[in-house]
Amino acid sequence: MNEFLKTFLEWGGLTTGCLGIAGSIFVYFHSDRKLKAQQKVLNELQLELLSEERADKKKAHLNVTCQKRGPGSYDLVIANSGKSTANNVSIKILTPIFGITPGNDTQDYQSIAPQGVRRNIRLHKTTSDPDEFEIEISWDDEFKINNTKKMVIGYN
Repeated sequence: MNEFLKTFLEWGGLTTGCLGIAGSIFVYFHSDRKLKAQQKVLNELQLELLSEERADKKKAHLNVTCQKRGPGSYDLVIANSGKSTANNVSIKILTPIFGITPGNDTQDYQSIAPQGVRRNIRLHKTTSDPDEFEIEISWDDEFKINNTKKMVIGYN
C-alpha cells in the first residue's frame, strides 16, 4: 500500500497536469471551430451587403407627387432620389384627365439627375376630373434598362 501511495504521489501530479493540458487543447480546437464557422457566416453576410450597396448605387429611384400651384392648377413633380441618373424617362398618364387626350399623354425626358433635380408637368383639374389618376413611368439606369413603375397619384 505504501508503494502505491508513493507511486501515486510521484506520478499523480504529472498525470493530472497532462490531462489538464490535453483538455485545454481539446477545448481550444472545439471553440476555434465554432468561431471559424461564425466568422464564415459573417463574411458571407458582409459580402451580400456590399453587393447590395453596389447595386443600389447604380439604381435611380423616381418619385412622383402632385403639388398645388393655384386654383385648379397643379404640378406633377418627378424627382430622382437614387444615386444614379435616370435616362430615357417616359411618363404616361393612364387616367383620362382634363387637357390630356390620347396621344398627348406622354412626357419624355432625356435624363433626370440624382439627388434634388426635379422635373415638372403642369396639370389643370376640373370638377369632372377624378381625385386620383394613374401614371406609368419608365426609365433606364446603370443597374437595369427599361424599369417600369405604375403609380396612383392624388391631387394634394
